[in-house]
Amino acid sequence: MSIPTGLVTSGSGGSIIMAEVTYTYASPAGQAVYGSINMTDTFYSHPRQGVTVTRSAS
Repeated sequence: MSIPTGLVTSGSGGSIIMAEVTYTYASPAGQAVYGSINMTDTFYSHPRQGVTVTRSAS
């Protein structure tokens, strides 16, 4: 697996969260003409830096 350039800086010891999603869509109307469409996406994020998450009352 390769991580895009610039997400983790050299010597920072940082972490990256990666999510990969795949979905096969089959339209009821276009199934006979187009068949199924495979959709995929990859998402990268940095984890939060704090130890706790504070919740405020709504």
